[in-house]
Amino acid sequence: MNKNRLLLSIAGGVSLLIGMLYFACAYHIIIIRMPVSIEHEAALVAMKKKECPIHYWHENAWHTEKMHLLWSVHDTTNIKQLLNGLFCFLQEENIFNKKITIDSVLLTRNNNDAYISFDHLPFTKEESIFEKWMRIESILKTIHTNIPSVQNVHFLISHKPMTDAHLDFSQPWPISGFC
Repeated sequence: MNKNRLLLSIAGGVSLLIGMLYFACAYHIIIIRMPVSIEHEAALVAMKKKECPIHYWHENAWHTEKMHLLWSVHDTTNIKQLLNGLFCFLQEENIFNKKITIDSVLLTRNNNDAYISFDHLPFTKEESIFEKWMRIESILKTIHTNIPSVQNVHFLISHKPMTDAHLDFSQPWPISGFC
């Protein structure tokens, strides 16, 4: 009988302690922070504000705008932010009505080739070949201006090769483009 009481008392005490810790964490009385790698923390500290030119084709001419971004030491982060900024700008200016985001960006070891994965096609099926081509050229020009180490770009949709009836995405596109 005494053993049962002792076990119930211990279980009640442990439950009370766990409940108090949960309450303290839920109301931010105690803040538990997971350890951050030194490399990741250094990258966050190394971020700085940078003025980045973006290029886009509109009304039969090339245009350039300046955009302020937080620039990292990692080119993959920079490319992702740069292109998401370009697409946001195009959508805000009603140049393009489709919301496009970059899922991920990967670079080869020597930073020559970039693999860019979109959530869906960066153009509509109704657009002409020339309009699609200029959309791709604007992406290439923007990357080339801001990150000159990249030489080729592979375009992907949800981490699979991009397909289009008019443009060939089976091979990487040269960053210098065709214009």
